[in-house]
Amino acid sequence: MKVGLIGPIHPFRSGEAQSNTMLCENLALNHDVVAYSFKMLYPKLLFPGKSQTYDSQKVLNFERKFILNTMNPINWIISFFKIRSRHLDVVLVTWHAIFLAPILMTLLSLLKIFSKTEICIFAHNVYPHEDSILNKMIAWPVLALGDYFIVLSSKTEYDLKQIFPKAKVKILVETTYDQHFKQNVLPKEVARQRLNLEKDKKMIEERIVVIQGLIDNQSRLSRILGEFSASILNEVWVDNFNSSANQTFDFTANTFNNYLIAKYMVALKNEPTFDNIELEYVKKTTIKEEDVDVDIVNFKLSGIFIPKRLE
Repeated sequence: MKVGLIGPIHPFRSGEAQSNTMLCENLALNHDVVAYSFKMLYPKLLFPGKSQTYDSQKVLNFERKFILNTMNPINWIISFFKIRSRHLDVVLVTWHAIFLAPILMTLLSLLKIFSKTEICIFAHNVYPHEDSILNKMIAWPVLALGDYFIVLSSKTEYDLKQIFPKAKVKILVETTYDQHFKQNVLPKEVARQRLNLEKDKKMIEERIVVIQGLIDNQSRLSRILGEFSASILNEVWVDNFNSSANQTFDFTANTFNNYLIAKYMVALKNEPTFDNIELEYVKKTTIKEEDVDVDIVNFKLSGIFIPKRLE
């Protein structure tokens, strides 16, 4: 089958160009493929970057002709005759920007009237991201010239069928662009020598030690709080907890009576993660709860935390 493509290809800098190039390479394995790309795509006034193309060349397995000029209507007519002379079975047309509507509308209309070439529109999107009535009015006549459509997502398929319910659409799932961005990979040892990593190895190791120390300190505090909270009785309410770097801790709490204080101290002493539990003071106070006097005992305990060994 004779297949043509109208749109940007390598070396243009765009996702559409990379996608078109990869599509042509795959089609060229089984078909006669020719790509018609641009000798002038965007005028400098409309292109904010430094260059529209890559400097590097790429060996491709299909025929390329850079003949299209988006700003020259006479060029569009001449390009049509060149495309028609190839007697293509199908032409794939990349649709991704409203800016290309005039040249594409002209080429596709002429192909539709004066050739038997079928038109397949490769729609990266139906409408541009800047939604407006004008953009939709410009996009419609271009898309109406397609016999078939290829889209990249179900969202684009849905948008297309909102305009043309009977459109013949297929969703294309693209592979990654690894082949187009592949670079020579250096062996690990060569890369390490060029980066001079051995020189900085000692400094990196010292920084790792510091970072590990910070992690250990944070982990130690988390373990202390975890073990401590698990040991608290339901009848005890802690209102202040202090921990020091040498594993000692103290806290103040409230409960109902001295028996509960003794019960809690025994529970802490029976825990393997606590030691040297001592009672600092006990203060008894009375509060009113719904016009009833309730005795509350405030107390302070101290001790040593013995962290469990982490596996």
